[in-house]
Formats: sequence, C-alpha cells, structure tokens
Amino acid sequence: MKMVKIRACGSSTVKECSLEQFCSLTGVHYVDHTFFFSEKISQKVHERCQKSLKTGEIDLRQKWLGAYYSKEIMSGYEPDLLIAWIDNALGYGVFAEHDIPARAYVGKYSGVIRRRNFWKDRTNNYCFDYAIGEVRSSPYVIDAQKWGNIARFINHSNDPNLETGAVYCHGIMHIILYALRAIRKGEQLCYDYGEKYWSRRDDLIPNRPLA
Repeated sequence: MKMVKIRACGSSTVKECSLEQFCSLTGVHYVDHTFFFSEKISQKVHERCQKSLKTGEIDLRQKWLGAYYSKEIMSGYEPDLLIAWIDNALGYGVFAEHDIPARAYVGKYSGVIRRRNFWKDRTNNYCFDYAIGEVRSSPYVIDAQKWGNIARFINHSNDPNLETGAVYCHGIMHIILYALRAIRKGEQLCYDYGEKYWSRRDDLIPNRPLA
C-alpha cells in the first residue's frame, strides 16, 4: 500500500500517511500517474502525439529521455521524499530523505490532463503546460490542484537542483523531474517554474521560493 511521508503544519513529527490520510491533511487526492479529463481528450492527445512523432516535432532528446527513464515513468517510481510544512507564506516543500545522485529520476508531474482555460487557469497555481513536441504550443495542461503527487509540492528556485522535461514514453508525453546535480539528504528539492508561470502571477516576486 502506498504511503506518503509528511510533516504537517503545527507538527514536529513525521507521519507516514495512507492516501486517504494524505488527502485529509492536504486536500489533494494522490495519484501516481496523469489521467485524462475525458475519453475525447485522451484520444485527441494520443492522436496529436503520434502525429508530432511522425513530423519530427517530438525530438530525439525527448524520445531518448523517455526511453532512458521508461521503467521509472511507467511504474510511478519516486525516491524517498518528505513533504514538510515550511511556513504560512511558502506552505509545503519537498525534501530528500536520502542522497540523490546527479541525473537520477525524481518523479513526474501528475494530475488531470485537460484543455487549457485561460481565465480560470490564472488563479490555479498548479497547472503545468502539457507540451507535445517543441514546435507548436499545446492547448492542454496537467492540472494538479486537486489531483496530484509529490511533484505538485516542489517549490520554485532561481538556483534549482531539479530539471523538468517533456519526454515521450509509451505513446504519449510525460513531464518528468530529474536531478541537475547531486542532492544531499535533508536538502529541499526545487525547480525553476519558468517565465510563463510568472507572467500570470503578477502578485508574486519571481526570485523567492514558492509553495
């Protein structure tokens, strides 16, 4: 049975939670994999991925990384990580429970794949662009506001220790995270949210960590 390590707000102890307990504490339904909002969107995404593969919009690096991390991507693997409350400004963060070597797979950004909604998405801080290839923009996002995994709790940094990438694996694209460098036990995991994120978060300053 899947268990998630969490140190909740107001607690000094780490608790291993069932997925039901995790949802009760955070309000997030834990999912290991992305899923589609509807069968129609699933079909459209698979069709577009196959078309982009044939036209070369999905490049060699995306295919290579998808193949290299295939086992981890498909199994929903994550290293030993802790979700811990930081403060009221930042909320939760994610910390390494053991040393993580450079280039090691850390996880993927999971949630529901749906069509982009420009106005509603401006107030949803947990939408990740679902890129299909590198040529055209995608009309889809991975929404992890209510359904997600540990990746949704990883904070921003201008000096990140994680890299994100859109990779092709088993017929569709996945958004994965892997270590840019060796990460020590106890270190907070962070990645750069990117300019698109800040363009719709004019209430925040982009050089500080975020929840």
